[in-house]
Amino acid sequence: MVSTSGMIIIVIKMLEIGVFFLGFLCSDIFATEPSFDVPVVNITVVEGKTAILPCSVEHLGSHKVVWTDQWSTLLTFEIQRIIDDDRISVERPYTKDWNLLIHEVRYSDRGRYTCQINTDPIKTKNVVLYVLVPPRIIDEASTRDIVAREGETVTLVCNVTGVPTPTVHWYRRPLGQSLGVKERLEGRGRSSIGPCTYNRSAIVIPMQTPSPAVIGHNWSVGRDGSLKSADKHKSMMRVGMNGEILIIYNVSRYCDGIYECMAFNDVSPAVNREIPVEVEFAPEIELPNKRIGQEPGRETMLECIITAFPQALSVWKRHGKEIKDTHKHRLEVYNEGDHRITLSLRIMDITAADYGNYTCYASNKLGNDIENMYMYDHKKTLRTTTPYPMTTPRRVTTGDYRYISGHNNGGTVIETQGPNPSGAAGEGPMQGRSMENHAVKTIEYASLPVLLCCAIILNRLTS
Repeated sequence: MVSTSGMIIIVIKMLEIGVFFLGFLCSDIFATEPSFDVPVVNITVVEGKTAILPCSVEHLGSHKVVWTDQWSTLLTFEIQRIIDDDRISVERPYTKDWNLLIHEVRYSDRGRYTCQINTDPIKTKNVVLYVLVPPRIIDEASTRDIVAREGETVTLVCNVTGVPTPTVHWYRRPLGQSLGVKERLEGRGRSSIGPCTYNRSAIVIPMQTPSPAVIGHNWSVGRDGSLKSADKHKSMMRVGMNGEILIIYNVSRYCDGIYECMAFNDVSPAVNREIPVEVEFAPEIELPNKRIGQEPGRETMLECIITAFPQALSVWKRHGKEIKDTHKHRLEVYNEGDHRITLSLRIMDITAADYGNYTCYASNKLGNDIENMYMYDHKKTLRTTTPYPMTTPRRVTTGDYRYISGHNNGGTVIETQGPNPSGAAGEGPMQGRSMENHAVKTIEYASLPVLLCCAIILNRLTS
């Protein structure tokens, strides 16, 4: 006979067993469905970096997680990589995380990726991957260097790629000048800046996977449009011309220089390309003085300034024959920059046979130029004036007169025609000597008091 307490224990055990079997039978009915814990997000990454596509699942249970791409290609199954691309893996920093990692992201990796749970129906979460590409200049499709003739139209091309589409700015500095502040050009479309007329346009290029080569320095763009280098000592001024094509109409020698295109799209670093532009033109000769005087026995120097590109033949001639370096003549060339040279001819121990015309001649493949200079014995041309009684000389600064400058001790005399308002006579780049210039014009008039007295006497005699 079972006691009351024993019966109570038996009933409790039977209830526990019943509850266990009831829970086992109903577990499928009351189980919690898996769900995505992280909200939908889109990921933006710069090409070459690592992209992390998040996927976090609550109450996964015995279900499985897989990743697919926009073409429904199976990438991973749980933590195993299915696709043959070792850049792809699954990261699980926490138990519920199933993040997809793509190392060394390429532009072609952009698009939609899907995290899936094998429920019925299948649960999915989409993550869109955006890939930014720094600007790159396509070397084989861009201008290298240009040599043009005056009057031609020059087209400079700076072919760039990048995502988003890069903006191209143009800069210019003179040939031979180191990095520093550049000439600033302003305007949109076709614009004239000084002697140069520019136009700019853009090239529409479908984005392709860029080549890894990048031309240029590591530049960044400031808010004011200025470009800053990793070297803090280098800075540039922005040119107001935008576009991948820069056109220079009716190019002249004043438009030559180093043109630099700079591409930037808010994805560092900016890239640049330098394009030298040289303009060919025929020689032009400038003589600081047309006439020069010197005493016999002394020496003097004739100078001729020649501007040309390319510089070819530049000579001094006498009686149609080229003057060579001898004990009598010494030739020297000074490079003045900007395609300009000074050709000097030093004549030693001057004799009467040395006086006369000298010809400066220059030529290149585009043409030639010629100028003559006359050397004379200035002692024979000095004019003396004999003062009259009651005469007062005075200086005037108007009219046409002979303007003579030179040393008071009989040195070289350079003669020009016409007034010299500046007070300096024919000063040019005369190397190796210093000259004092004085301009004097003396006109003698009869004294006004004497003339007045004569007129009064004559009037009384006739009255």
